[in-house]
Amino acid sequence: MTAETHIFPETSDAFFARHGPDALLAGRPLGIGFIDGLHLYEQALKDFINLERYCGPRSVILFHDTIPLDETTQSRARDTQFHTGDVWKTVLCLKHYRPDLDIFTIPTSWTGLTVVTGLDPASRVLA
Repeated sequence: MTAETHIFPETSDAFFARHGPDALLAGRPLGIGFIDGLHLYEQALKDFINLERYCGPRSVILFHDTIPLDETTQSRARDTQFHTGDVWKTVLCLKHYRPDLDIFTIPTSWTGLTVVTGLDPASRVLA
């Protein structure tokens, strides 16, 4: 790891409440944000809203696990070793409420990766 690498062993909510990326980005927009964690729709949406505030016109936000394998792995409760949760709902929400965004999903193994561009840090549609 380089001197520019920072690790914050905390939840995304705690990170955005305590630190935020302002100092880390030094006035530059976020290049890429990767959302993968609790596997819950509302948390993925909250993470998107928090990240978009720091984006620029060429920024990209990625969502992992947006193509669930089956009903069991997409449940909100983690009952299996492999779990995607209901993150896929975030994609539907963004497509519905934010038609200004460019959104596409790549069917990567096993559970897909959704790419979001056309981000607008001034948008308050979801906030």
